[in-house]
Amino acid sequence: MKKLIVGLLLGFFLLFQSTYVNATAIDFSSVNNNFTNGSWSLGFEFSTNTDIIVTSLGFYDDFKNGLTEAHDIGIYDNTGTLLVSSTVDNTSSLDGWFRWVSISDTFLGAGSNYFIAAVTGSENYTWDPNGFIVDPNINFIADAYIQSTILTMPNNSNNVRGIFGANFDYKTVAPVPEPATLLLFGFSILGIAGVSRRKLGK
Repeated sequence: MKKLIVGLLLGFFLLFQSTYVNATAIDFSSVNNNFTNGSWSLGFEFSTNTDIIVTSLGFYDDFKNGLTEAHDIGIYDNTGTLLVSSTVDNTSSLDGWFRWVSISDTFLGAGSNYFIAAVTGSENYTWDPNGFIVDPNINFIADAYIQSTILTMPNNSNNVRGIFGANFDYKTVAPVPEPATLLLFGFSILGIAGVSRRKLGK
């Protein structure tokens, strides 16, 4: 019976451990356009349906064969405050159409608007790709850009399905059980413990 109680307590402990679900904000199957016409700070405006934690930033690699220069990339809140930034270069790992760099976990609260942007330099960017997919936890609002050689909050839009540029990976935390559920689970363990003691006392 002690083993059963220990097992139940372990289950109770695991019930409250954070469960992370990893995802990428934007994906697409193929590219319609590759182009460069000067340096831009470009990306997209988005909001979140749930609290998320951004874990990596990505920059578009047009032919998946390496970048010719380093690219600063960052996420802004809707007041223009830079929340997190990093630099992607040719040594960054390739996954899909993007090269990725890990960042310190960065919290983005549900229901707020944000902007992600990357400096293109002389590198190609793309827009309006085929098979455009937005993760269900992310709301794509609009493409965003501004002509710049440094990382700058983008404030223009052409209303296309994204200009890339920039992307991000994130994780969500599974919901914690409600207090009533916890209480019921706790009483169940106490009840089992009480029954086992009565049986042992016979």
